[in-house]
Amino acid sequence: MKKDRSIVDPAVRDVVSMPTSKEDLALILSNNYMPCFDNLDNITTEKSDMLCIAATAGGFSKRTLYSDDETILYFKEPVSLNGIWELEEQRNCCL
Repeated sequence: MKKDRSIVDPAVRDVVSMPTSKEDLALILSNNYMPCFDNLDNITTEKSDMLCIAATAGGFSKRTLYSDDETILYFKEPVSLNGIWELEEQRNCCL
C-alpha cells in the first residue's frame, strides 16, 4: 500500500487512520490523490457512502462557517483500505 501510494502520490503522510467525522474524511479525500487508510476495524455507513462517492467521482458540501455560503469539495480518486472487518454487515458497500 505504501509503495503504491509513493509512486502516484508522493505526500509526506503515506498512510492515515480513518477520521472520526465525515467532514474530516472529505478533507482527506479532497487533499490527497490516493488516500491510504490503515488499520481499519469498521466503517460506518456514512463513511462507506463517502468512499463510494470518492471512487466514482462526486463531492461534499457544507455551509461555510460564519457565512451563508457553501463550501464544496470535489473528489475522484482511488482509495486504498487496509484492515479487518466483516463486509456482510454492510449491505450497501462498494468496497
